Amino acid sequence: MAQFNKIKLSISVLLSSVVLGSGLCYADTQLTASTPEAMQKIATGKKSMVVTNNPWSSKAANQILNDGGNATDAAIAAALVLSLTEPQSSGIGGGGYTLSYYKGKLKAYDGRETAPRAATPTLFLDANGKPMQFRDAWLDPKSAGIPGEIAMLYQLHQDSGKLAWKKLMQPAIKLARNGFPMSYILNKELNEEIDVFKNDPAVRNVYFDANGNVKPVGAMVKNPAFAKTLEQIAADPRSFYEGKIAKNIVAAMNKSAGSEYYTLKDMKEYEDFFKTDEFKKMTFWQRVKIRIYFAIFGTISQF
Repeated sequence: MAQFNKIKLSISVLLSSVVLGSGLCYADTQLTASTPEAMQKIATGKKSMVVTNNPWSSKAANQILNDGGNATDAAIAAALVLSLTEPQSSGIGGGGYTLSYYKGKLKAYDGRETAPRAATPTLFLDANGKPMQFRDAWLDPKSAGIPGEIAMLYQLHQDSGKLAWKKLMQPAIKLARNGFPMSYILNKELNEEIDVFKNDPAVRNVYFDANGNVKPVGAMVKNPAFAKTLEQIAADPRSFYEGKIAKNIVAAMNKSAGSEYYTLKDMKEYEDFFKTDEFKKMTFWQRVKIRIYFAIFGTISQF
């Protein structure tokens, strides 16, 4: 699965950026290449809208609604496509928050990353006990927390989804296999960190051309490895935290970290935490307080 090494992968508030309903209108202003000019265009709707950072994501949400899905289904499909088309900003390798209004009740989901058990308060201090430079800490493999997005999206689906879980994966799977046009934003981010990405075979194979340059805006980008990962998650979302995917994540992260820093227990405990009654009874601000506490005492959250 080709995800960016700098791991700034999160969806901050999922449903607050995807407003859905009947009479939907979505912005299909530029499906070939997202440019600054295309981003300036305004879309309007009489009753409701899908609003995401990428037109392909909005299109996926619209497709799910047309197939009989509800707002939860559409938001999940949109999030998975964003994981593909905007990996620099969001994705299944990170986490996020979700606000959901369903059957008269507002619910908050905290799917942010958590630190592995091996994390300590001194993790980002140098040999002299001083804080590391931001960029050095940011690019350090140990800055990546245990990803929470899949656990959050699956719990959201269990609580209020309508269509089958595996159906919500299909737009992202299809797009990953068939390809999508390189956007202006993705191209810009890749070029800004080209010295880091050019040395990563997984990133290079997806986003770079045969000459070792970042693919230009509008060029087709395919990510069959991501499609395969989503197919496994579609069949069994627990595989992300307990199965083959979890094992691959732990192995890859430990190889990058140069130590046994992440464990399968870390992965499984994240999934188990989301299942507990204690978590379900927490208010949104109680969850925020817990994250703040963890951040102070060693928990790693994404930037």
